[in-house]
Amino acid sequence: LTREQGKDASSSQNTNGIFISNTNTDSVISVRRCNIIGGSATSSAYYSYGIHISTSNVLLFNNIVTTSSNISGVHSYGFFIENNSIARIYNNTISFKTVASGSYWIGIRCNASQIEITNNIVDIPNLAPSYGIYFTNPITLINLNNNNTYRHRQGEDNSWVLYYNSTYYTWTDYTANDSNLDIDPYFTGTEPDTYQLSESSTSKDAGQNLYSQGITVDIAGNPRPETGSWSIGAYQYQE
Repeated sequence: LTREQGKDASSSQNTNGIFISNTNTDSVISVRRCNIIGGSATSSAYYSYGIHISTSNVLLFNNIVTTSSNISGVHSYGFFIENNSIARIYNNTISFKTVASGSYWIGIRCNASQIEITNNIVDIPNLAPSYGIYFTNPITLINLNNNNTYRHRQGEDNSWVLYYNSTYYTWTDYTANDSNLDIDPYFTGTEPDTYQLSESSTSKDAGQNLYSQGITVDIAGNPRPETGSWSIGAYQYQE
């Protein structure tokens, strides 16, 4: 899937911006350069997913998911990746905009045995229990590098950058790797490219260069540099 504009999709049942279920273990499901403008389930009995994938091998890069809800108790996920052996998640931006007290918000939930999550921005809301990245299953290989999971509720116990193996972490708690950030990404805030990085953003040159992975442009088709610093998130900072 490439370069698709999502739309508001509020519903009285579970909602998915993109849902893919594939039992072919030889396939790699790739979702790239998609903009999912999320609505929400309209009842606390249901769940809201930006991108929901159930398959053995998934690659997500250069996507934006924004979601909002004014309904208390709704569980919302930017990415929900399940039944995986391999998950690679690069240069995405997830932002929860309007939230209601009592809701449950997770940027990336991933159940896989081998996980690589690099260069992603997760903008966690200022209300409700919220988690940037959430793992439940035992993991044999995990690489978390150059991500920015910004918590509006700095220092409060119910807003964490990482949940893994029944334990809640900040980046400092979890790893000595200082490439991961918990800092306001300073989006430009202007339509239609609201999630471009401003000149003052720390994320604009804090990414890991993934050119060798075949990622040569950002969500808008702007080139990513072959050498030198990359931006974190779906947009490459433009001078």
